Amino acid sequence: MKLTRMAKASCALAASACLLVAAEAPGDVVKLTSGLVYDPVTVTDVDNGQIAFRTLGSRPSKPLRELASVTLTGEKRFNAAEELFAKGKYDEAAAAYLAAATATDKPWRKRLIQYRRMAALAAAGKIDEALKLWLAMVDAAGVTKGTLDLRPRKLPPAGSKANDRAVALLEGKAKQISSAAYRGAIVLALAELHERQGRIGQAQALRESLGTSGGRPTAGTPPPAALARTSSANALLRSANTWLQRGECEKVAQAVKKNLKVFRAGDLPSALYLLGRAQSELAKREKDPKDARELLLRAGLNLMRTVVFFPASDEAPHALLSAGQVNERLGNLGAARSAYSAVVSGFSGSPAAEQARAALARTRKERD
Repeated sequence: MKLTRMAKASCALAASACLLVAAEAPGDVVKLTSGLVYDPVTVTDVDNGQIAFRTLGSRPSKPLRELASVTLTGEKRFNAAEELFAKGKYDEAAAAYLAAATATDKPWRKRLIQYRRMAALAAAGKIDEALKLWLAMVDAAGVTKGTLDLRPRKLPPAGSKANDRAVALLEGKAKQISSAAYRGAIVLALAELHERQGRIGQAQALRESLGTSGGRPTAGTPPPAALARTSSANALLRSANTWLQRGECEKVAQAVKKNLKVFRAGDLPSALYLLGRAQSELAKREKDPKDARELLLRAGLNLMRTVVFFPASDEAPHALLSAGQVNERLGNLGAARSAYSAVVSGFSGSPAAEQARAALARTRKERD
């Protein structure tokens, strides 16, 4: 049967309308820590450390470690847990993820929920529980680069008992496994935990044991030279963080400035933030007002470099808060309030946001 020209046009219009409706239909949303948002998409799988989804004309996949958040159509409990995570309510989020896992029967969704729960536990300072979950994930899915890369890296502050519980957990696990790559990932985690606790010698010995197995590089680990560079930078930054907490700010400033050229891009947010914080504290001790002001200006510059160049870093909200405090001390109240407002609006789920809200209320009261 032949279609008239009018009928053909009507069919084409109907097809276009269907495509438009399909494009506008609600779907899943995937947000990355880089700021990229995929909306709408259909998440199709979570496996081997990757999340796969389908969007118009493509089927991309991204490492789970790059996720900022995920919204799944029809998964109210999971989405509620994601909202709690975004608000910085990490303990509540971890509990909500556990409840969400019992409400779905799809294996890939269970794997996604398990990973997000691990991230929430790490953010809550429960690195021992997060690492226990990571070990369970590797044991269940198998030892691959993707599963090993899921290892949580956000550690509690130095001195936390959770860090020492995590050390005991990993030391016990390392004795039970035969995979060289798996053991290497555990040893690297142990080194980072010892560094955080200030046990630099133990951390260095562990790192020196990495990189070779029978004279050959271990699968899944960087070559020895790269490990040495990474080890040196990480050890320096962790030491600088410890010095800052102890009030040894001159030591922080000297060490970071001296080694700025050796830091990789991934190290720079921490390096610039620590340098800015140290300079800010040193300004309080400076007797000469001109020298104190100069230190504050340098501090503000380094803190804002952290925010401008690394807006997705963990340090960004804290650097912006500190930049507001620096401006307040310089007498630039307008700039200080702008920084505090930016923390509240741009990093609402971070601990820094609460301090920024308090600072905003205080400065407004002082102004009135």
